Amino acid sequence: MTKPTKSARPPRSATVHAIIDAVFGDDKALRNSLIAAVYSDFPVFKERANGVIDALNARADAPYRLRHMSDDLLRVMQADLLSDFETELALSDEQRLKDEANHASYCVDEPRKQVAVKGALVMHAPRNVFFGGEESQPYTSAVLTDPTWTQLFAEFKQQMVITRNTPHWFFEGVYKTDNEIDGVPVYHFNAGS
Repeated sequence: MTKPTKSARPPRSATVHAIIDAVFGDDKALRNSLIAAVYSDFPVFKERANGVIDALNARADAPYRLRHMSDDLLRVMQADLLSDFETELALSDEQRLKDEANHASYCVDEPRKQVAVKGALVMHAPRNVFFGGEESQPYTSAVLTDPTWTQLFAEFKQQMVITRNTPHWFFEGVYKTDNEIDGVPVYHFNAGS
């Protein structure tokens, strides 16, 4: 299969797909330029969308020259993107936090199935307004007996949701505090970012 040249006629949907790829792609400059414009008046959105098309056409690896879109098509695209963004924003805050917690990293140099701490313990993470905002709550687990690193990692993810401290998503271990709850030692998470 041969690669089309810049003079080749692009498929009708090529420009639409190029704009969408720019919005959701890795090129932060293009993405941020267009995303900010989605919430602007139509003339600003049109200018930014055409600027993205021009920037894509200027790339050496562009397979063909993209054409500017009609105002009608750009209006539909702006409305669709606004709808997509509103849907994304409508995701429950808790679901967003759970999604972020699912991206936590296990950074302990021990096998996950190995018992991490022998005996009973309670995991605790204090409220963290700085990283979790005003809605941050303290996290206290149930009593855990001989927990494995896998169990503690699951508790770590749960505390991320409760404390809302999602910037610290590297699970690096646990450490014993001087506190007890009903005679059970309290441990804290060792987390990094």
